[in-house]
Formats: sequence, C-alpha cells, structure tokens
Amino acid sequence: MPTVHRIPVAVLFCLLLQSVCCHFVAAADQPRLMLFQAGSQSWTGRVLARSEQDTWIMDQFGELVRLEARQITHLEVAAPVFRPASVDKFLQRLRSELPHGYAAVASKHFVIAAPATKLNAYREIFEGVFSEVSAFLAARKLPTDAPALPLVAIVFDNHDHFKDYCQKDNTHWSSDLRGYYSLKTNRVVVVDAVPEPDDSHTSIIQDRSTTPRPARLLGGTLSARTIDTIIHETTHQIGFNVGIHSRFGQSPQWLVEGLAMHLESNRVRTRAHGRKLKPTEQINPERLEWFRREYSNRRTLGDVAAIVASDELFNRRSFDAYSLSWALTCYLSTGRSEDENARFSAYVQKAASRTPFENYSTTERLKDFRDAFGDPAAIEQGLLRFLEEMASE
Repeated sequence: MPTVHRIPVAVLFCLLLQSVCCHFVAAADQPRLMLFQAGSQSWTGRVLARSEQDTWIMDQFGELVRLEARQITHLEVAAPVFRPASVDKFLQRLRSELPHGYAAVASKHFVIAAPATKLNAYREIFEGVFSEVSAFLAARKLPTDAPALPLVAIVFDNHDHFKDYCQKDNTHWSSDLRGYYSLKTNRVVVVDAVPEPDDSHTSIIQDRSTTPRPARLLGGTLSARTIDTIIHETTHQIGFNVGIHSRFGQSPQWLVEGLAMHLESNRVRTRAHGRKLKPTEQINPERLEWFRREYSNRRTLGDVAAIVASDELFNRRSFDAYSLSWALTCYLSTGRSEDENARFSAYVQKAASRTPFENYSTTERLKDFRDAFGDPAAIEQGLLRFLEEMASE
C-alpha cells in the first residue's frame, strides 16, 4: 500500500472562501505592516484579502491568519512597509518550540530543526532537494521566483514529539502519517523514526537521490519512506513558495499532488535535463502498482475529466486519486516535444496566476485544461497507452 502524503484539511482553509467576494491586496500595492487587536489578543501582518466578514493576513513568519471582522476592536499601521522576519528571528522562534535534544540551523533556503546530532545532514538533504526540484522546473521552462521567506522544515525522531506537534498545529495525527506540508504555517513537518523491520520500502533506498545518500549520512537509519516523504512535502513547499502553485488560490489538487509524486523519482529529478527519458525511467513504483492492481478495477472512462474538474475523488478514494494524479502529471510533463513542454508550462502558470481566494469552478478548470492539452478523453486514452508502455518495457 502506498504511503499517502497529505496537505491536512485543517490548513486548506482558503477553500472556505469559495462563496465569499474578497478584495485581494496585490503585492504591487506595497503592503504595510498592520496591527490588529481582538480583545486581549493581537496580530501583526500584511493584509492579503478582506471581505465584510473576514480579513486574511500573513504575519512576518509566513503564517496565514483569518480574523473575523466583527471581532476586530482596533486596527493601526505598525510600519509603512511589511517586511518578513529576519532569519535570526525565525531561528529564535523555532528553537523556542523544540523539545530537549533538538536544534535549529539556517541554510541558503531553509531554516531547519532536527535532532542536534543530525542537523547538518538534514540541512544537506533539504538543500539537495531544492536544487534538484529547481533544475526540473527550469528544464520544463517553468518560471520561478526566489522564496520570499525562509522555508521552515522540522524533522522529529520520536513519534510522540511528532504527535504532540500535530496536535498543537491542529493537524489530524494518525499512526501512518509520516509528514505534511502546511499551507497555514508554510512549514514541512516530518517524523524520521527508525524504520520497522518489515519496512518494504527499504529495498529501494539506493535509487532515491544523487544528493549525498540520506541513509548513509544518518548512519543507515533513514528509510526510503522517510526520504520519499521529505522529497514529496518539500516539493509542495517549494512549489507554493516559488510561484508554481498559489498559496492563496485554488491550485488543482491533482496537479499539486501529481507533481510532488512525480518528483519522488530519482531519475526525474536528476537526469531529465540532458536527454529524453524513457517511460520506465519515470516510474514511481508504488503509484504504478496501485494504479494497475487496485485502481484499474474501479477506473471508468471520464476519470481524467473528473479529477481535472474537481478534487472530490481525493475525498472518496484517496489512493486512487493519488495514483491517477501521479500518472497524469507524469504523462503531461514528460517533455516528449518542445510544444508539449510549452503546453505543460502554460497550464501550470495559468493555474498559479488565478486571482487569490477566488473560486475555481469546475467549468473553468476543464476549460483551462482543454485550452492547454485538448480533449480530456483523448488525453485519457494517451495516458493509458503511456502506462502500458511503461509497464511492458
């Protein structure tokens, strides 16, 4: 059974604004640092959107906050220009949250918290993932911005520490949850406990990354499942911070999840930049296995159009949705020609550039897909042929 990586429902709060008419405050407006008070509580941040009912702000650490208009008792300008907190303040805040034995360090793109004895190794892993994902995006001619904020990542080596953090973060914890990326806090949180003896993923650990081997760096204790989780959730974080996805919008879930699963493949991240990859070189073994052995028994014609138009399949049959999302993203982003590269790039950019906090209707989602790739039914047939070729080689 494949590992399910989740953006928790609790942090997908932007979907709650589907029926609310908001005024979005654009970055070009030179946002100010505002102070809000509601009774004895106060918040500072830049205003992202506001309506008669709610005001949405982002604080100086990148956390998103919804304030009910009726609860706000005082509002003033705290500074003429909003500026993110310094790296030192990020480190100070993170260290104050950590259990005993953990430490935090800054790198080029990240502020990372982990057990003190493994901190430098994790720093190398996260920066390696950033470099590889960035190279993939550049090869697909996807324009990106530099992250405006340090990317925060926390790695726990204790299940109880991880569970406690999830509860404080209002994230549903379960025994099979290995990590998540939070849209609300903009953090990646992962648990890297010693793998169980029957961890079936350990056998493929040597084909995960051309960055220094995480398993070797950490004394052989990092399972391939943990490596996949770090890659997957960090790919989410990178995408939402460099402009590939909109953190304030409604990026189609099949694209967000599909891209992260596609980039779990070592060859896709590291070897796709100089030559065309064969289908077999792009396999995500868990997703392909589920697609063929489980999802194929339930698959119906029109599933591609359905997952493009709506995220509902993720709520009803999440494993099927993840496998189909991986397959569709893999098929559309393979770079078989310059024209196909351009189509995929144009689609990703269009989805990311939608007006934040605005409803993305099923009609609009299907239209944008058709404009980029053509008839979803034809795409579905091509996808099935692609997967057959992948499985037969």
